Amino acid sequence: MTIAKVLNAIAILLGCVESQDWQTFEKMTLSNPKTFRALCKAIARCEEFHGMTLLHAVVRYDPPLSVVGKMIDVCPDHHLQWTVLEGLPCMWPPVLERHQV
Repeated sequence: MTIAKVLNAIAILLGCVESQDWQTFEKMTLSNPKTFRALCKAIARCEEFHGMTLLHAVVRYDPPLSVVGKMIDVCPDHHLQWTVLEGLPCMWPPVLERHQV
């Protein structure tokens, strides 16, 4: 896959996240764990994301817990990854509120 195709896929994926289209997000990513991991690696390599994982981006938009759970199942280390700007994704208020932490 070319860099242009990867960046296009990431842009579409982030559009799904921003519009909270979780059904399309799941079809694009979580239906194929290999593709999901490849996209996660591509995002992790982008300096513009400042170390943010796809999980960091997703939890900002109040996803269903089932989506978060599937993401963690496929990439279990992402919920522990710190970023320069955001901290841990599991520390965001929507996640904390749902788990009543």
